[in-house]
Amino acid sequence: MKHSLVFIILFTALNVHAVGSKEVIVSPYYSYGRVNFYGQTKVPTYTGSGYGLELEYKLMFEQIGFAAWGSYSLGAYENSNNDSNQKEDLSTKYKLAGLKIYYNNLFFKAGYGRVDLEDKSEGTITKSLSIGQSLTNLGIGASFKLSEFTKIYIAFDANYSKFTPEENGVSKRTDFVNYNGIVGISIVIPSTPTHSGPK
Repeated sequence: MKHSLVFIILFTALNVHAVGSKEVIVSPYYSYGRVNFYGQTKVPTYTGSGYGLELEYKLMFEQIGFAAWGSYSLGAYENSNNDSNQKEDLSTKYKLAGLKIYYNNLFFKAGYGRVDLEDKSEGTITKSLSIGQSLTNLGIGASFKLSEFTKIYIAFDANYSKFTPEENGVSKRTDFVNYNGIVGISIVIPSTPTHSGPK
């Protein structure tokens, strides 16, 4: 039902004739954040950064807008308990797609996709684990115009996935949560002339 509603909203947006502007937006970005795995005896915390590329097709109707987006990103995080005897690193790979809702320069986004994780430990204990699963994404942000064809944007997003013994071979259910602050540069390619008014 919820998937049908999303497609109805997108289809309606694509067929409304009162579109103020249509844009294709390419955005390379940098992120910094943390990862937690809930469900274990101890809740490990990882901090680190990542980078990615987002592609977006945006329709604006006066102050309200809709966009379909997709992104690919890589991240590298370190366990906060790393020391000279033990080191643990976590690598992430995200493939996501979803929808954004704009109000002027503010936006809310929701997405769905896949995360692939690679965890490596070196030192007293040496081990390696590779695991992948579907996940959901939610975020908020704002963009600010630099020139006619470039913008800078800042955002905060959260990714969530559930790993289970049945599907992923882990010892017990584990909830993966990743929070990130994001800054990026958007390159705007207009497909229709823009109108004066709120950006």
